[in-house]
Amino acid sequence: MTNGTVEAKARKPAREVAKVTNDSIAEIDVMTTKASLEYLEKFAKEDTPFLMSINFAKNHQPNLPADGYKMKLPAKSKYADCFVDAGRRHRQDRGDDPGTRHR
Repeated sequence: MTNGTVEAKARKPAREVAKVTNDSIAEIDVMTTKASLEYLEKFAKEDTPFLMSINFAKNHQPNLPADGYKMKLPAKSKYADCFVDAGRRHRQDRGDDPGTRHR
């Protein structure tokens, strides 16, 4: 059991790499996306196959928008802000967002 984010390598125990706190939970998908892209860039340079299982948490915390989305919409609703936050992140993950650095 952990109160943080974990990573693991094949045939090795998982290890906690970051604590999730009340202050950081709204940013957990931002952190997950950043770490995942860093791993993809690293693994893309290697000749060995790899598997990544990336799990996002925003759907479990729909009323905690990331800092960049808080109270940005006319509705002034944390839920609406989260919806826009998750939608933008989804477009970034697919490479459809013009602000992404990967394609």
